[in-house]
Amino acid sequence: MRKSVLMMVVCNFLGWSVLHADVSEMVLYPNSTFSSAVAHFYHQGDKAEKYGFLFDEKFSPKQILYAQPDNYILETLKDKKVKLSFDKTDRYSYMKQIKKEDFIVENNGHSVKLLMSGGDCAGECLTGRNILTVVIPDGYSVIGYKGLDNNLKELTNKEWKITDNTYTLFAPKVKGACIYLELAKGSAPSSKAKELTPKSITPSTLVYSNLELFEIGDINVSIQGKQLLKTLVSRVGSSSKLMVTILQDHVPPKRLATLYPSAEKFSQARAEVMVKELSALGLSSEQIHCEVVDKPSEKARVEISITPVQ
Repeated sequence: MRKSVLMMVVCNFLGWSVLHADVSEMVLYPNSTFSSAVAHFYHQGDKAEKYGFLFDEKFSPKQILYAQPDNYILETLKDKKVKLSFDKTDRYSYMKQIKKEDFIVENNGHSVKLLMSGGDCAGECLTGRNILTVVIPDGYSVIGYKGLDNNLKELTNKEWKITDNTYTLFAPKVKGACIYLELAKGSAPSSKAKELTPKSITPSTLVYSNLELFEIGDINVSIQGKQLLKTLVSRVGSSSKLMVTILQDHVPPKRLATLYPSAEKFSQARAEVMVKELSALGLSSEQIHCEVVDKPSEKARVEISITPVQ
């Protein structure tokens, strides 16, 4: 997923050296209706140096509630991105307010799909230990959870700590990490929640970024995307429905603006290409239901429902 889609808000962690022994922590506190959240980020480096964060152009400096140490710089760059930077420190933190469209994938009133990232370091680097925590509001229970890297691929090396309504992911030596949660109204015991691993998600909701499936800034499926779609079709069973979510860019590329003047039309074109690709791989048109979601309160996405073979 392009970073503004992958994460709550684009948050590239800018270090001035290769990172390997540091620790990054992010804690997300959604409110009871998931209409907003507060996120607290803390970083412990292995030495004092310059660090910073880069947020996308939709991020407002007013969303930063506080930052430590006090001698930080918060500035809006020429490209309208917002940069938060620290000078010569080995540890720092900030708290920011999060809009619902930056961490909620879907909320229909009864179930919620949430995607939260701790950011990722910029350049050729790894963070020694990523720790991500989500505190679930009262009245909701987790029915499925997944640990992902900064490209939304399944983490192979991870640990979980689950205590009541708190889910914590530990991911060592990765560029960045994310938590994906599926929630439902009610207070079912947390022991009923299942980790959504490749073996346990047949069927389930599969989440892809546009960069995983499409050529950059285009509607054409990439070589990698074609292989992923082959794997996807191989998961289509004979008894249950498969749900596919493809997170999209909120703004279509400028070079295609005349063809697709809005993000919705750009996503619609990609949806049509997806139907053609899936049909070419053997699925019938009756099995595929495709819908574009482009609401200000939610992440732009293509939703595909694949019904089993009859």
